Order: sequence, then C-alpha cells, then structure tokens
Amino acid sequence: RTFGSHLDIHSGGLDLVFPHHANEILQSTAYHGNKTWVKYWLHTGLLNTKTMDEKMSKSLNNTILIRDMLKTYTSTQFRLFCLMHDYRSPRSFESAAIQQALFVDKLFKSFFDTVQACQKGLVAISSLSEAETITKIRNAHEEIIDVLANNFDTPSAMSRLQELVHWINSHMNYDVHDNENSINNIPTCALFLAVDFIQAWLEIFGIDMSLSGHQNQNASVDRILLENIIEKSVQFRTDIRDICRRRSPTDEENPKKSLLEQCDDYRLQMKYLGVEIKDRNQGSTWSFKK
Repeated sequence: RTFGSHLDIHSGGLDLVFPHHANEILQSTAYHGNKTWVKYWLHTGLLNTKTMDEKMSKSLNNTILIRDMLKTYTSTQFRLFCLMHDYRSPRSFESAAIQQALFVDKLFKSFFDTVQACQKGLVAISSLSEAETITKIRNAHEEIIDVLANNFDTPSAMSRLQELVHWINSHMNYDVHDNENSINNIPTCALFLAVDFIQAWLEIFGIDMSLSGHQNQNASVDRILLENIIEKSVQFRTDIRDICRRRSPTDEENPKKSLLEQCDDYRLQMKYLGVEIKDRNQGSTWSFKK
C-alpha cells in the first residue's frame, strides 16, 4: 500500500532472500494482483568477522562501529575496500583484507601528487602521446561502462582506472635536471585529459582525492588547453603558408588536396583537445566534445 504496485529496485542482504523477501513477493503480488512487484533485486554479501564463519550482527555482539573503524582507516579507504569487492560476495573486514584498499589509496594519492609535480616542472612526461592517451581514455571509459552494466562489477572498473594510472606512471621521468625535459616541453594536455577522466570516475564512486592547491587545478587545466589550442592553430596556419609559398606555376601537385588534408588533420587535432569541428554545406561549426 505504501510503495505501490511496482518497485524498480529492492535491496537487502543475501540472508534476506528467503524467507523474508520471498514472503514480501507473495504478499505484495497477492495484494496488488500482479505478477512482477520488483523489477530488480540487489542482494549484498554479508560483512563477516575474521574467521568468515560468522556474520557481523548486533545480536551476536561482534560488530565494529563506524566511529571505531574511522580511528584506524579513512572513509575513502573503506569505500575503496567496498568497491574492490563483488557486492554480492561475503567479505571479511580485517587488517589483511583491507591492505589492498590501502595500496590503491596510496597509488591514487601518489599519482595526483606526481601530477602536481608536473605542474611545477619537477617531473616530465616526454613520451606521452595525445592521440594514444585519447585512445586509452576512450577504451577505459567503454570498458568501465561495460563492466558496470554487468551487475555493477566495481572491482573490474577500479582495475581499469588503476591500469590507466600505471600506464601514465610508466611515462614519468622523475629525474629532471635540464631545461630540455622541463614542463614546457611535455604534452601536458594529454596528462590533464587523463587526470580529469580518472578524477571524474573516482568522484562518481564517492572517492575524494582532493589535494592541496587543487582549487587552482581547473584554472591550470583550462590555461593548458587554451595554450595547446593556440599552438595547434598557429601550426596549422604555418603549414598552410608553407604549402602556398612552395607552389609554383609548374607544380603538378593538386593544391586543393594538400590544403584539405591539412584541414582534416587540424580538425582531428582539435578533437583530441576537446573541440569538435563539423563541416557543413554553408560552413563549419564547432562545439566542446563531452
């Protein structure tokens, strides 16, 4: 009567499947006269004691209070612990079991610290390709969507984010002593596109990886993107001028083909930077790529 004749989602612990939820179905379908009262059931695994033989329960007097847990671990570490386990499977909350979550917490924090070091010119990423980074991000996004659509497989989703972090870390040069490897010579746009992607997914999962000085990071990213767009635009103009200047009346090369190829390449470079250009009959339009 209170919730109506149909529910989209009903959740509870695995120990409630029978008889509790079975009786709910019988009573509600009989009362409302329908065949399907709940569209999706989400049953979570039980949080057990160290031995995995006994669930945590007030009645068994073996619970760990949240305020006590937070004396040892942070809320972020506990969220990571939950995300890295299948929500349907039982899990044991003990020091050994949470070590993996602590490792991942450290991995992400170290990554964002390194990003800040890049902003200061202390770390270079001389071999990080914008095109390859875009491909990595796109593939990771599609894979995360797929695994989440497969019964909220958050462990696999977290693995994809970790793989992307490891890949970026493999391009880091932690020993920068000369100007040639300074921050001005690395493709920082590619780095911050990846940072935005990783941070966005962590925020969706409720993971806060805020760093000191992060308030200014969005402004820094905007400036870097603008500088890259200006750089690509100036290079495009230079390429067009070079094509025009090297042509002579005896040239057999088709000028239209060369110019159109440069235009297509410029459009692709803008797409990598988040600006999508579409050619239409009466001209071209642009929009920020989401």
